[in-house]
Amino acid sequence: MKLGFLQAFTVDEQDPVAVEPLVTPEADIDGWTLEDTALARVIKPSDRRELATLLHCLSLRLPTPWAYERSAQLLEANGQLRQALAACEAWFALPEETRSQRATQTRRLDRHRQRLRGILNARQGRAGDSEVRAGTVPGHAAYPRSAFPRP
Repeated sequence: MKLGFLQAFTVDEQDPVAVEPLVTPEADIDGWTLEDTALARVIKPSDRRELATLLHCLSLRLPTPWAYERSAQLLEANGQLRQALAACEAWFALPEETRSQRATQTRRLDRHRQRLRGILNARQGRAGDSEVRAGTVPGHAAYPRSAFPRP
């Protein structure tokens, strides 16, 4: 499996969710493809082409917040929460100047990142409350918005 530029790391001691390296798509005669990657088996065929193109943009570190946000949405919708978190973290790996020029999108990506961390912490048993029910879809009633404060 080919891994992208974002290396695995732990966010901090308060929030011990490890971030996976972001999968990088392969060049193909028709553009970019996720074949021969870990995501090829789990991403819906209808989402593969768009996601491959977006992940290529992320691997080039393009300063387009929409690409980071959309890739995180697609990955989350396909059940790949750790890769979705890696897509959000890739935006925060860009220079501060780039992020500050796009403050609204940066705040939105930070909220998405915090929500994903909360879900992953809950799944790892670190949230420890009865609000989280096994087998529920992320973003539904099992994960109330109040549990994820805005910055």
